[in-house]
Parts: sequence; C-alpha cells; structure tokens
Amino acid sequence: MCSIRSMAISFLLAICSAQASATLIFDFEIDSFSPININGQIGDKFSIAVDSEADLETGVSMSDVLWVSYDTAYLGYQLIDDFVLSYDDELLAQFFTFTDLGNDLWQFDILVGLTDDNRLISFQKNNYSLQFGQTDDGSGAMSLSMLSPGEGVLAHEPATTRVFSAQAALPVPEPGALAIFLLGLVGVARQTRTRK
Repeated sequence: MCSIRSMAISFLLAICSAQASATLIFDFEIDSFSPININGQIGDKFSIAVDSEADLETGVSMSDVLWVSYDTAYLGYQLIDDFVLSYDDELLAQFFTFTDLGNDLWQFDILVGLTDDNRLISFQKNNYSLQFGQTDDGSGAMSLSMLSPGEGVLAHEPATTRVFSAQAALPVPEPGALAIFLLGLVGVARQTRTRK
C-alpha cells in the first residue's frame, strides 16, 4: 500500500513539474536609454511569460499572457499576475510580434511608440504596472514604464519608435522530471500486473 502511495506521489510530482515548465519566458534587458530617462539603469529587466500552448504564428491572445514582472535597481522586483487587462486582442497585435527562428526557438518583439494608436498596453495589479505604447493623450510615445505606487522607471520619448526583443525556447521536460515520470509509470504498471 505504501509503495502504491509513493509511486502515485512521484507520478503526480512529475506531472506537476512538466506543467510548471509549460511557459515561454521572455526576458527583456534594458541595454540603452531613451533621451529622457527617470531612475533607470542599464541591466534593468522586464519579463513576460506566455503560455506555450499559444498560437504564436498568428499572435497571442491577452489570455495567453500568464504573468509579467520587472526587476529594476530603483524599484526592486515586482511580479504582476492576475492582472487587470486594459487592452483588447486587436491592440495587443499592434505591439506584440513573434518570429519562429526554428528548433523551437522564438523571438518576441515589442514595438513601443508610433503605432498610430494613442493607447497603452498596461498590465496592472493594485498600484503596480508594466506598460508600453503611446501616451493615451497622444502627446508622445511611451518607450516603457515600470511603475510602483507614485514612482516609475523610464519616461516618454517624443515621436520615436523602439523595438524591444527577446528570445525563448519552447520548454522541454527536465531529465529528472522525465525519470520520475517514467518510474511512476513503471510502478503503476507493476502494481496493476501484481493485482491481476
């Protein structure tokens, strides 16, 4: 009985490990500054996690974005999940593009500014947000904004365009998770045979 239970636990752990890695995580690192900069440093980073089941060839849906985060010297680290969605799929397609580089590797490009649409994409949770696009009043392009209550990193660039790019590979199960998974299958098969 104990052996069945341990095998079942191993089996479940393996499944959980495989599911946990079913995410494409794109890490964008700030390597240069816009003409106007607030509290930003080279190496500041923002990340976007996309469901690996998303149809990247035709573009992602807003429901395919699982979480976003930023990590800056000035604001520290903030993970934003279960966020308020302030955009629609049509707007998302204006900013997000994916390119298949082969061998399960994808490039994710984010266009900020000059999209002919004075709206922002904003992932917001409480008073924290990651947003990019153009200012909603049309006064200029927003290169990127990482906000905590009352404070931010980076600022508006008037009439400019910038592309942020990052690459990620489709996740493959780790050897350890596969080994546990296979052991679980062997254990279940053995127990079934013994009962018969």
